[in-house]
Amino acid sequence: DLHRRRHSFPTRRSSDLNIKFKRRKKKLKTKVLFICSANTTRSQMAQALLSKYGGDDFEVLSAGVNPGKLNSMAVEVISEDENMDISSYTTNSIIDYFKEGKHFHYVITVCDEAKKEPCPIFPGLDGILHWNISSPACDGSYEEKKAKVIASKDELKVNVLQLVELVKEENPEGYALYEKSKIAKSLKNNISSDLNCKKRL
Repeated sequence: DLHRRRHSFPTRRSSDLNIKFKRRKKKLKTKVLFICSANTTRSQMAQALLSKYGGDDFEVLSAGVNPGKLNSMAVEVISEDENMDISSYTTNSIIDYFKEGKHFHYVITVCDEAKKEPCPIFPGLDGILHWNISSPACDGSYEEKKAKVIASKDELKVNVLQLVELVKEENPEGYALYEKSKIAKSLKNNISSDLNCKKRL
């Protein structure tokens, strides 16, 4: 009897195991990197907006080729319009991310084509997208500078909300594969692949 009790184990129903497996199963996050030249304003606001509206479904970072200082005006606008505090955000180098071996499903540049800004590139697993976001740079008054930042933020928000909706619609259980999805076609009016950017880095 002792021998039997020592080596006997309680039986578990397969349904119990399935329940535990489902609890442990984690939803795959879509990893996104926003990049621009200095990582001071637009890419930082894009990171904040996607973090807010994408929620736990997205893992978002931003970086630049020559990281500068976080634009205090961007911090102010995001705080007032989105009720978010991004004052602790840091500016980052895409070179450092590359050396660290980071990978992203989507890499999105937010440079201003009209001003012919240098547009950096970083390898993306599923898609490299370009959002033509107007530059917030301005030599005018405080009000004029802030208006430019708000305009850039509003452009970013339109694209971010559309991206979130399409990624979730395409695959609610995880991230959507760019090449096999309708995302590129659906966003073609606002987001375009910038093949010329690949030659600049």
